[in-house]
Amino acid sequence: MKPSAQCSARSAFTLLEMLAAMFGVFLVVSAATGFLLTAMQRQVAVLQATALEAQHEALAEIMNDSIKSAVDFQIYQDAPTSSTNGPLAPGNSFGDWLVCVSQSGTAVFHFDGAQIVYQQTANGGTVQKRVFSGVSRASSTPAQSGNSGSNTVPIFEVSNLGIVQAQWDVNTTVDQVPFNVFGVPLQMQ
Repeated sequence: MKPSAQCSARSAFTLLEMLAAMFGVFLVVSAATGFLLTAMQRQVAVLQATALEAQHEALAEIMNDSIKSAVDFQIYQDAPTSSTNGPLAPGNSFGDWLVCVSQSGTAVFHFDGAQIVYQQTANGGTVQKRVFSGVSRASSTPAQSGNSGSNTVPIFEVSNLGIVQAQWDVNTTVDQVPFNVFGVPLQMQ
């Protein structure tokens, strides 16, 4: 029986070998868990960025529709004076406020630091307000910055041909996405 006792003693693991194997498995599982957590965090950031971009695509569509259906519009550098009836007060060729009056009501778009505020007032007096966050002024080019005399590009601008342009950047956790909206108001079509 001695030979079989020697054989079983040789086939067993020592405590040191067992600890080394467990430590190796622990390292592999830890690394895999870290990679999985990083991938999940990245996926959450991408989903949040996609949702923010989708919101601003909806804003661009609303803005485009408001510009195209406007019977009167003005761009202001500062908050416009409210006018319940009659034409809008004279405005500027560029600024942070855009007011579009259509047959169904008034749409006001306002850049407020890091967001664009959209307020729709129907002819019946119903007011809807939405805030679109994550906004910054569009990156300027030398040709664009000549409009305001500074390095900032206005959010809203009207060309000599009457084309209304809105441009801004959306800053997501993943990237910076430029948005540009062009429209010709109803009175110019």
